[in-house]
Formats: sequence, C-alpha cells, structure tokens
Amino acid sequence: MTGLDRKQKKVYAWVETRLGKLNQNKKERALRFLEESLELVQTIGVTESDIFAVLAHVYSKPQGETAQEIGGVGVTLLALSEATGISFDWALEREITRIHTSSPKKFRDRQDQNVKLGIGLS
Repeated sequence: MTGLDRKQKKVYAWVETRLGKLNQNKKERALRFLEESLELVQTIGVTESDIFAVLAHVYSKPQGETAQEIGGVGVTLLALSEATGISFDWALEREITRIHTSSPKKFRDRQDQNVKLGIGLS
C-alpha cells in the first residue's frame, strides 16, 4: 500500500465518522467532489459561463469509465497544482490536518445544509 493509499483510507474513515453510511454513497461523494472542484476553479477565475460550456461538452459525449476518469482527475489536479505553484502533497496534508482538528458537528451541519439546498443526500 502506498502512502497515498493510506491517506485515502484515512480520509474515508474520517468521513465515515462524520456521515456514517452516507460516506459509502458514490453519488454523495461525487456531489461533494463537484462542489470542491467548483470552489477550486472559482478561485482561479473560471466563470459560470466557462463551467456551463464545459458541462455541455462533457454531457454531449458518451459516459466514461470511472477508474480512468479518477486517474484523469488525478493527473489534471497534479498539473493544475504545478501551474499554480502549490504543492499538491502539501495542500492535501494541510487539509487533512484541518479537517481532523475541526468539530464533527460542523461537518454534519454542513451536510444537513446541503440536503436542505437540494445538493446533498441524506
């Protein structure tokens, strides 16, 4: 098992302590990934118009294969990290530390809010 695999399992276990079985719901995990990725591109100046253009392009193509797309996300995120001058490993470790020191209630409340907004599952 690689160091990144250990981090993956550590984060998965942490999310499970906050959300229980909802952690296992692939659609919920995908919605949270989409939310975080949109927040990331927003910090770089990607506009809603840009997002809608990419959205239309992606959904005009046949559905891909999950493992390949996860790999594509990883490669793209590493390239974006380098383009921004931010170490992916540093940013990941910083975020893992932040979430582990945050109140569990904060994350449960955030999930409840997502459900109320219609962008999260319960």
